[in-house]
Amino acid sequence: EILVSAQSRRPLVAAMSGMGPLPETDATSRFNRMTLNVLSKSDTNLAQARRTHRGKLDYTGYCLGRDKNFLGVNGNTYYAKPFGNDSSNIQAVLNGSSYWNRVYYRPDDIFGSDDGGSTAPSSGLVSRYATVRETMRPMVENVGRPKIYRREGERLSFHNTLPHKYDLKSGMNKTWHCCKESHTSTKSELRFIASSYFRNDSELVMKEVPASADSTKMRRTLSSVL
Repeated sequence: EILVSAQSRRPLVAAMSGMGPLPETDATSRFNRMTLNVLSKSDTNLAQARRTHRGKLDYTGYCLGRDKNFLGVNGNTYYAKPFGNDSSNIQAVLNGSSYWNRVYYRPDDIFGSDDGGSTAPSSGLVSRYATVRETMRPMVENVGRPKIYRREGERLSFHNTLPHKYDLKSGMNKTWHCCKESHTSTKSELRFIASSYFRNDSELVMKEVPASADSTKMRRTLSSVL
């Protein structure tokens, strides 16, 4: 380590005083501009996605399905396969549901704008992915979302919103029944139950069952089907 005396630093400070903004200041300014551009682009994409898939949006799958590396598009060059920093191949092996979410939201016009491009049948890609979307629709709209099965006219509670919390899955499913009369929900459980009323995807999350049906059995039956 070299120690510089205060007297020897005076010429250096005098020389730097007329240099204007330091390089770090310019880099920070560029970083802030790039951050603003990314946030603005993300906000525009989110608004477009909500309009297109109202109440049924998986924004993560939407963004991954429109990633240029996944689509194989580099500028005006079409590689017809993923390239670069793309994780779709390993995702298809380790997380199949997320991979098919990505394929489901893949745009028909891969050379369209960043907000999804044209949805008009501009090539054979539309017919190629139409069957895939229709087949994967139940999985995309249900996997990873909470499932609430309540009777007609019944308000949300722990027993129709979070009954699976005490279920044990280790080799074989085992349900632990809790006392409905004495159960007291925690603050976090109450916040989740109350927020379920205001979900944008409440049409997919909340399922009404007949008043005479057993909501617990109905939940298990429908879950096994989905």
